[in-house]
This record gives sequence, C-alpha cells and structure tokens, in this order.
Amino acid sequence: MDLLSDTLRSADSVWEERVYQIAAGALSLCMAAFTFLAGMDKGFSLDWRGCMIMLVYVVVILINFMSQRLTVRNCQELMEDIGKDVEAGKPFDRKALQESYDEKNRKVRRVYWIESALLLADVVCTIVYLWSALN
Repeated sequence: MDLLSDTLRSADSVWEERVYQIAAGALSLCMAAFTFLAGMDKGFSLDWRGCMIMLVYVVVILINFMSQRLTVRNCQELMEDIGKDVEAGKPFDRKALQESYDEKNRKVRRVYWIESALLLADVVCTIVYLWSALN
C-alpha cells in the first residue's frame, strides 16, 4: 500500500510539473506564432480570441502555482497535526492520518482537474485559431 501511495504522489508531482511546462511553453509558442503571423500577413491582427487564448494559458500557470502552494500548506498542516499528537502522547493512528491526507488531497485533485480541463481546451483553441489564421 505504501508503494502505491508513493507512486501516486510521485505521479501527482510529475503531472503538476508537466502542466506548468505545457502551459508556459504554449504561451511562449502562441506569442511567437502570433508575432510570426503579424509579420507574414499584414492583414493579421490579434483579436480578442487570440488574447483570450494567451490569458487562459496565464490563468493555468497561476492555478498551477496556487495548487503547489495548496499542496505545501496541506503538508505543513499534516506535520503540525502529527506534532500535536506526538506532544499529547497519542499513539500513531495510520488510518486517521491517511484519512486526513485524503481529505486534504481531494481539494488538490479538484484543482488538477480544473487546470487540466482548461489546458486541454486552450490547446485545442490555439490549434483551431492558428489553423484558421493560416487559411
């Protein structure tokens, strides 16, 4: 069970890093592509759709940052709870600790789903927007 939990935490960490990398890279790619299109096609102008695409990438990056802070805060709270239990002389209750972790982790997982959905939708919108701008 511990190995499975460690694997899950590791996968969450890798996922969080990948979301940030994709969002930051896509934002940079959008800026480069829009600049290229503006230089290539004198009739091209960045409209509200292009601005919204870039704004959503920025929002995903900010949500990703907030999810990292939420994870750290959850860990600190769990460490404080364990410290209080040790000071009070309570026996270690693995099941209660796991339940507390799972409860706190639910919030983080919701944030992951939100940022994932936004990122996926924005990547699709970027492809459609660039395709329509090139044709």
